[in-house]
Amino acid sequence: MADFVSRTGPQNTTHAAPPTVPATPPNATASSSATTGTGVIRCTSLPHSCEVTHTDLQDAVLLGDYDQLPPLRLGQLIPWSEMTGPGQMTFSAWAEHCPNMNGEMAYNALSFVEDTNFMNPSRSSPVNLEVREVPGLNRHHLYRNGHPVVGVSAVFLEHSQIMTPSTSGLTQKFIRGILHSQEWERFVAWVCMAFGQPALHAQLAKDALQFSTRPRFDSKDDNKKKTKNLFTNTRSPSTRSANSPNRITADTFALPTDGYIPVYDARSSPFDFHHDLPNISSLPHWQGDIPYGSFVVVGFTLTMYRAKNGNMTLACNIQWAVVVGVPDEDL
Repeated sequence: MADFVSRTGPQNTTHAAPPTVPATPPNATASSSATTGTGVIRCTSLPHSCEVTHTDLQDAVLLGDYDQLPPLRLGQLIPWSEMTGPGQMTFSAWAEHCPNMNGEMAYNALSFVEDTNFMNPSRSSPVNLEVREVPGLNRHHLYRNGHPVVGVSAVFLEHSQIMTPSTSGLTQKFIRGILHSQEWERFVAWVCMAFGQPALHAQLAKDALQFSTRPRFDSKDDNKKKTKNLFTNTRSPSTRSANSPNRITADTFALPTDGYIPVYDARSSPFDFHHDLPNISSLPHWQGDIPYGSFVVVGFTLTMYRAKNGNMTLACNIQWAVVVGVPDEDL
């Protein structure tokens, strides 16, 4: 990674130019929404100029990456906690934090735009995505061309809770990650435009966004708690899920509370995020929780729902994760 940054600094931008997407897809219209047979398209056009792309937010290594990306409208995600965080990750800082990480692969992951229903919210266009309501649940799922959108984002791993469900707060498995500067602002704008909301509440605290399995609200008098110490609380390696990480339906839009989260290890594999995501399950599996501070790519579906307090809220439902690099002390 250190070598990659030294070769691609502001004076030596030698990495391949990121793929570009049309600023306005050919079938975009000027209306604010459109109805399809199964849902509503909340975003049908883009602004003439981008309201979130600013050079002072861009890492020196990434200058020029954003010039040809779709212009987006300003959006906001409202955190559940007002505790101050560290801010967004800077891409060039990985050179010191993970000097032995494959910098080309890290940039390849960060600059991914889209491939079929895989979409990087920080780089792609939110136009013509379909918002489908789940009858009776006041939940809305994001689709593209009839298939669930799988968001793909590169994060600084702030916390990993993928082996067993959390015992505090909601019962669920999750990872929390901090997106990169400028990638985050575009991510937020994309999400708000796709769902047709100026702002959404989110599982966001101290600048880290949570990607999680389906939550379970455990009752205090749940009889199952009396027998919790009788079980291992982890799935046996002899039991494999029948679900494919690339086959997502309405029932699997969010993984079960204590379901298996596929985590892959790309550190020693010639994996190309721009072309190989449909074959992600061919990567070696990562064992155990992911170390703090790792460079991780998360795959997730997106849901908007009305919380009990009435707030429209974003849920990022983890589907898989890929470890691209870990801090040297964890090698």
